[in-house]
Amino acid sequence: VQFSARDLRAACRAARGALFQRQESPTDRIQALVRLSRRVKESGVLGLEEEATGSTDPFLRLGLELTVDGQNPDDISRILQTEMRSSNEQAWRSVQVFETMGNFAPAMGLIGTLIGLIQMLGSLQDAATIGPAMSLALVATLYGSVAANLFFFPIAGKLRVSAQEREQTKDITAEGVLS
Repeated sequence: VQFSARDLRAACRAARGALFQRQESPTDRIQALVRLSRRVKESGVLGLEEEATGSTDPFLRLGLELTVDGQNPDDISRILQTEMRSSNEQAWRSVQVFETMGNFAPAMGLIGTLIGLIQMLGSLQDAATIGPAMSLALVATLYGSVAANLFFFPIAGKLRVSAQEREQTKDITAEGVLS
């Protein structure tokens, strides 16, 4: 309830991407920018047009397209900074979604435990049902703790590291494109 459906979908996409897709490292980006600078020396700024269309990174593509279009460096910097700010906010929102889920999961487990205990206390006259009802009640707490500590918090941590690396790569990209 705390987040919009769009935020939840974006967080799930971000988690899937962080877990299953390889992310370009800042070192790889520096090497790519050095290669692009050599290409500019050989064939001029217009040689970047082919690189822009072939780039799989939308941020790099935007920077190269703005450069090829002959935009003012101040305008390129402003546009790239706005794009970085927007994508960083979404990345951190995805971290917040999983941290919030991790914070609430144990509480949901305790609520399940309380419901189980209420049912157990309602059937105290039948001693044979107390053991199974108690174990079922405690399993709810286990599920909440497991979900928080083995799933939600680790994914939030992975998303945080991924967001920091992406932010660093974008900073390097912006500097390289402006250079």
